[in-house]
Amino acid sequence: MPVSTAKDIHLAVELQACKGWQGREDFWNAVRIAIDDSGLIPLENRLIEVAGGRRARPVAANPAEWFDGIHETRDEWDGRDFHRLKPQERFAAFLRAPLGEGWDTSDAVYGLPELMLFANRYGDLYNVVELGCTLLKPSQNVSVQAAMERVEDVSRLLAGLCRKWAEGMRAEYAIVTNRDSLEIYGREVLNRVLKRVHWCNFYGPAYIERYGSETFMGAPGWRAEALGDGIWYQVREHFADPEPKGLKERIKAHFAAAGFRVAA
Repeated sequence: MPVSTAKDIHLAVELQACKGWQGREDFWNAVRIAIDDSGLIPLENRLIEVAGGRRARPVAANPAEWFDGIHETRDEWDGRDFHRLKPQERFAAFLRAPLGEGWDTSDAVYGLPELMLFANRYGDLYNVVELGCTLLKPSQNVSVQAAMERVEDVSRLLAGLCRKWAEGMRAEYAIVTNRDSLEIYGREVLNRVLKRVHWCNFYGPAYIERYGSETFMGAPGWRAEALGDGIWYQVREHFADPEPKGLKERIKAHFAAAGFRVAA
């Protein structure tokens, strides 16, 4: 369905069960990609008062030192149900998108809380990475075109990061979504559950083994292609594009014909 500028829009990258994340250095390499290749700016984990509201400042220290500061470990952690508050390792940080002047909480188009990064690792059993933000609805004097351009900026940035991270960290399941909570999690991902098709989707070897490469490669939409050891499936070229008439029904019918029931 078309994106509405009359309400807040949540956008997030989610990656789960990344086989290439076996230790702290693996995740640092992924974060460094976001900093070096995508231009994301590491921020201090505290807010200060500025004109127009409160925001975080760019870190003054070396990014590697900043990374040390966002890392926590626990001696006792949940390796059965993967409780969100009980990982073995946790990373939590703010980053800023490099999208030009005015991209802050006082932005006239969309007020942007900083991009929030959360990542939990449960030993070698399971891990999950989330990077996202909520775009606050624009003021009434902002054109729909200007608002959609801002949404396009953020969605394109997140889709690019999702592709790099999914391939580099060898994710089993990854999406770019406008939903604000994990729809499948933990054991569901490890059991290769598939409930919904999102704007951008990545399926790793275990998902391909269960559902078949032809199921994903032949799915209706803008593009399905091999990426690393998985398949990248993108329903529309641009997040804010109007949805082609009947696309949801064709997606559901395609997966149903393969014996699987999914929402779209």
